[in-house]
Amino acid sequence: MPETVSAYRNITYRLLPGSRSNAKQLAGLAGACRFVWNAILAEQSEAYKKAKEAGEKPPSVSFFSLGKRFTALRRTVEWLPEYSFGVVRYTLKYQADAWKAFFKEGKRRPRFHSRRGSTPSFTIPDNVRVRDGKLYIPKVGYMALRRRGGNPYPDGIPVKATVKKNAGKGYAVICYRMEAPVILPYS
Repeated sequence: MPETVSAYRNITYRLLPGSRSNAKQLAGLAGACRFVWNAILAEQSEAYKKAKEAGEKPPSVSFFSLGKRFTALRRTVEWLPEYSFGVVRYTLKYQADAWKAFFKEGKRRPRFHSRRGSTPSFTIPDNVRVRDGKLYIPKVGYMALRRRGGNPYPDGIPVKATVKKNAGKGYAVICYRMEAPVILPYS
């Protein structure tokens, strides 16, 4: 029996909300992610500026420390608990990565996301459920997926999903983990 390894494949689907209320909920979830990104970025930028002026070490930019700030923000903003905790908090994973790239690799600082300039999107980091051609979005519900040719990896396990809106159409990029045989080079 040949050896196998875990391989990951991304498949892009059209996401069909099915109703205007579902489309509004998707837009609201993407807006909540943008709000959290901007609020935490403003706090972090201010703390970084103060530390730099005082000649101190910059504040922590780990996902854990940003997550603690998110929990405090969630308690103060009354409408934020209406949206999925895990989905909105995962936005800060991208921000933590951007800050680390700024400090370690000399990349540019993370920027604020505007309502009009950025692509509305969010990531479902875990517990991705795809059944009968539908994707489950936490606190929103199941939404239909369409792709010409269907799912090329029916035995794959959905690991992560990113929902985006591009040119007025919704898309879901689902990452599947699957077992692939090991291909050995000629020796």
